[in-house]
Order: sequence, then C-alpha cells, then structure tokens
Amino acid sequence: MSHEIDTTTGTAAVFTAGTPPWHGLGRNVGEAVTSQQAIELAGLDWKVVQWPISAVSPDGWGTVAAKDHVANVRADTKSVLGIVGRKYQPFQNGEAFQFADAVVGEGLAKYETAGALRGGKRVWMLLNSPTI
Repeated sequence: MSHEIDTTTGTAAVFTAGTPPWHGLGRNVGEAVTSQQAIELAGLDWKVVQWPISAVSPDGWGTVAAKDHVANVRADTKSVLGIVGRKYQPFQNGEAFQFADAVVGEGLAKYETAGALRGGKRVWMLLNSPTI
C-alpha cells in the first residue's frame, strides 16, 4: 500500500473537494465549510487518549510499569499511535485545524483535502488559497 492512506475503520480516511486523488480512495465532495466538517468528511473525528504502559518480561519474570511514559491510543480503533513522556498532551484533530476556519471564513482559502496516513499516526489538511 504505497499511498499509506489509513483504512483501519474499513473506509479510506481522506476527502477531497474537486479532482479525485491519484490513488482513487476516499470521499470526493463538493466543499467543506469548516475544519470540523473537513474532519468528519475525512474520517478524522476520533480522539487520542493516553493509557499507562508496562514492560513484560519475555522469560515470564513479570511486568514492570513504565511510570514516566504513556501510550497515545486512538480511541476508536484502540491502536497505539506512539509512546510519549507522561507530560505530553495530545493535540486533538479538531484543535489542530481550527486555526484555518478564520482564513476560510474570510474567503481567502477553501478546504481542499484532509486525511490520515499510517493508521492515524500522520494527519493532514490542505487549504487551497487562490487569492494569495
């Protein structure tokens, strides 16, 4: 799968407004007005939660808690996105793209595409700004 589009929920996590992407996956729609609509259209409306982690001995000796680290887990699929320090705070998809709503609201850009790669480990949103 050279495109690496996230399909862990059974559908491709990508939307595009306009010409379908080269890989032909995802939802082709007319237009998204807000970042929240783009997130929903692309299947990015899930949260990252943090779970405690432990190391399990391969020889059956036991389990040791990793007190300084947690796992970032995708809440909808329960897949581990990565291991981070306990102080790390996840930046949710909705928060990551809200800044663009002002630019789109002013008519300076339009949401063109959004999606996820590698099971949600990489998330993107692209705006088209023909006026700048």
